[in-house]
Amino acid sequence: MKAYLRAQSLWSVLESDAEPTPLVANTTVAQRRQYDEEVAKKPWALTCIH
Repeated sequence: MKAYLRAQSLWSVLESDAEPTPLVANTTVAQRRQYDEEVAKKPWALTCIH
């Protein structure tokens, strides 16, 4: 399981258990997209486990 989560770049999300830094008021589209991806990683990792 650890190898699978590492391959999907999800292992660090489960290890750290930290929330992504909040966005500021004047974010770019790329920053918003990166933030959305980081927020979605934890639920995706839990889905992979179950």
